[in-house]
Amino acid sequence: MKLNRLWFCLLIIIPGFLVAAYLGSHFLTDWYWFAEVGYRQVFLTRLLSEVGIRLGTIAFFFLFFYLNLLV
Repeated sequence: MKLNRLWFCLLIIIPGFLVAAYLGSHFLTDWYWFAEVGYRQVFLTRLLSEVGIRLGTIAFFFLFFYLNLLV
């Protein structure tokens, strides 16, 4: 049982942490740069529009595939 937890940590948690750290560093770099040049609002607008488009696309395809499965 202890060996299974070790493999879980090595294969799931550690790479997940590394990916989160990588993405977080890019986010913070952009956040600080846009704040430094006085365009933090532009960054927030860009970020929120990207998130909105992605969520809308995911919702559309989920509905499309769900309705096809019902049929």
